[in-house]
Amino acid sequence: YLYITKNGMFGRDELSEEERDASARVLVMYCSATQTPFANGVPRKGADADGYAVECMRQNVLWLGHARVTLRSDNEPALVQVVGRAIAALKMSGVSNVVEEGSVPYDPQTNGAAESAVRSVKGMFKVLLLGLERSIGARIPLDHPVIPWLLSHGAMLRTLFVRGDDGSTAHQRARGCRGPQRMLAFGEVCRYKCRSKEGGIAGTKWRCSTGVWLGIERRTGQFVIYDKAMGGIRYARTLIPM
Repeated sequence: YLYITKNGMFGRDELSEEERDASARVLVMYCSATQTPFANGVPRKGADADGYAVECMRQNVLWLGHARVTLRSDNEPALVQVVGRAIAALKMSGVSNVVEEGSVPYDPQTNGAAESAVRSVKGMFKVLLLGLERSIGARIPLDHPVIPWLLSHGAMLRTLFVRGDDGSTAHQRARGCRGPQRMLAFGEVCRYKCRSKEGGIAGTKWRCSTGVWLGIERRTGQFVIYDKAMGGIRYARTLIPM
């Protein structure tokens, strides 16, 4: 977990238990085989009533496409609970060869890859947040709804563009292709073509609309756009120059 407070973003060992309980939480995952990071804002520590954290973990593993998976986490009870439920969900989704492996107590090096991923996500978050605040000329509170989208976008940027020693990106290792390459600045206002099934094309409705670019949907490669006029989050494949 990463923890977001009004003073910034912190790792588990950087906060007291009381401070962690009062913080917003980010679930960070890392695939050691493909070097793919994931970051998802979650409503609480442990398994939430709606199963959102478990679903995030399940979707992330399915995106990687592995036939055999070992899920390793630290021994924090709340996280162990999420991992256990995610394993059950993955088996129901057809990933039968999935097991859990805990870290060695008091030996952080046994989960070093995840700790490194946490540091990378923190660094990307700080850079993207500072860039967004500079572009709009205002400070963004860390409890703002845009923050989880910013975190996910930072992890996706590392997946798409950071190359390893083999010259490949994490996306190439996991999916066998480069993935989406066209990007806008996070938070940039753009025009996009509405999808027909979202009520944006038929009859007298507009074919195009204007929204705020929030990144790329990892599973489909579509652009994620917040459009207040259309009622919230929309997905599109076509952007139109402003």
